[in-house]
Amino acid sequence: MTSMFYITDNINNSNKFKYNSIKEFGSLVFMFNELVNIVQSGDDVCIYYSQAKSLDLLSEDIISSVVESHFSSNTFDYKALSNKYCFIFFNFKTNVFKAYTDLFKNVNIYYALDEGFNVSDSLSVIKSVISDDQISKESIYHYLNFCYIPSPYTIYKAVSKLGAAQSIEVNTDSKKTEINRYWNINYTPVQEGGEDILVDKIKSSLVKAILQCKTKHKNSTFLSGGTDSTSITSVLSKNSDGQLKSYSIGFYEEEYSELEFVDIAQKVLKHDSTKYKLSADEVYELIFELSGEFEEPFGNSSVLATYYCAKLSSNDNNDVMIAGDGGDEIFGGNERYAKDEYFQKYYNLPGFIKWPLETLVSIIPGSSNRLINRVKNFIKRSNTQNPKRFYLDDSFSSDYYEELLSSGFRNNLNKWSSLEVVKANYDYCESDEELNKLMQLDQLMAIAENDLMKVNTSCGTNDIDVLYPFLNRELVEFMATIPKNLKIHGSEKRYGFKKAVAEFTPQEILYKKKQGFGVPLSVWFKTNTKFIELAKDIFNSDMFIERDIFNYKFCLELLDKHIKGTWDYSQEIWIIINLELWLRKHL
Repeated sequence: MTSMFYITDNINNSNKFKYNSIKEFGSLVFMFNELVNIVQSGDDVCIYYSQAKSLDLLSEDIISSVVESHFSSNTFDYKALSNKYCFIFFNFKTNVFKAYTDLFKNVNIYYALDEGFNVSDSLSVIKSVISDDQISKESIYHYLNFCYIPSPYTIYKAVSKLGAAQSIEVNTDSKKTEINRYWNINYTPVQEGGEDILVDKIKSSLVKAILQCKTKHKNSTFLSGGTDSTSITSVLSKNSDGQLKSYSIGFYEEEYSELEFVDIAQKVLKHDSTKYKLSADEVYELIFELSGEFEEPFGNSSVLATYYCAKLSSNDNNDVMIAGDGGDEIFGGNERYAKDEYFQKYYNLPGFIKWPLETLVSIIPGSSNRLINRVKNFIKRSNTQNPKRFYLDDSFSSDYYEELLSSGFRNNLNKWSSLEVVKANYDYCESDEELNKLMQLDQLMAIAENDLMKVNTSCGTNDIDVLYPFLNRELVEFMATIPKNLKIHGSEKRYGFKKAVAEFTPQEILYKKKQGFGVPLSVWFKTNTKFIELAKDIFNSDMFIERDIFNYKFCLELLDKHIKGTWDYSQEIWIIINLELWLRKHL
């Protein structure tokens, strides 16, 4: 994707890039393309990008008010904004620079300040102008745990990036730097009223958020056959005069394909729907294509389906895709939230009840029995408190620290550094309710760092905009005040949401098992010769072994255990392979 802006204190760097505009303000040089707007008033200058403005969802007057407010009082009126944006301010009398990314970090802001002043929305741009482009060992470790590199880290030691709803302030003279988060969720007061009243409020709030994403351009939706995408497509199709199109991806491996639910949705919604089945061979070729599209290693395998969905929409000359990301994290739909309730119940059991089971399981030797492995994993998770318990879902390289990683790579590496990242985000939540803490943790990490990177890159590479109605600030803040029992109700997830959308979402879809755009890697790394040989070739390659990141023999053991069905290691295998392919492409 093309860089929108680059700001530096080195005029010589301006010769290295092709931007539409180059302007000097005091000690800084601003370079930017046609998507970026510029406003100057006296000693103050602002450059900004607003997706809502470019899609005619936000007026010029509102943007002007935001800019003028910051010029006059140094306050950022984020409540007037929506969707994807970044704002950069500089006073060239005081030499104070300030940059803001949006609430969920749709725009990445990268910075390197050790070698002069370098800020851009493109990591590749920053990397090309600094002399120290050493790969960060800690960032690779985070990637292996999370499948992405979380803020403030990047793949390069000398470069950092802002997180969701963060700002950076730099005095370009002293280089004094301050990072702040300018928005947090308020969980009080809790909404009062009976269930029916609150469900009606949820319904009106989410319908409003969806309709605010309807643009004057050619709109389309992702339609996985799940509750989020179906409810969004339903609301928009009823308000689009037959112009809405949806796009769905399935697979020939039926247990991974939800096209039957797409068919159910299509019959009810009566809109223009495009379905496509991806074969293992097509996905295999896509693996190598996508490894070059991300500026950092990225291991969420569902990008393979998401990218192809965006490609289909772009090929039909649509301008915008509307996605359901964020629904789980505000309505209470993630399976991990319900599981955590059971973990906590086991944790609270008296020791004399837990002791016999744990003693029995502990004396069973390392087993290839999948059921025994699941029981051991449940006990381990249950006897751990959050946020560590929640982290153990994303702790691949921590779990297999000594077996997986070479001794050289482990040298001077903190085994629990990824947990520290999780804890910092977990502690940021201002609610005492555990579910709220977990949901906000996911908003800051799983959504802002993972899901949006996946969808934004997939759509951006295919030259199409994407909007997220369930990440509408007002909707997120409203749902934060909804009582817990309307999110997780016993073992039922999304309780209030399901009741709110029942009128326009088929029952078969509301109460089916969640899947999304899951990819059958588990099957392919077990039965498909191409995928198995790809893993073997990489794990045995001189290049892979000489990097000295992994114990290559252990990687081969993971593959062997996966093929035998001891455990599903497909995601771990994919994460390792994807890292190696990215390193080969970018180094």
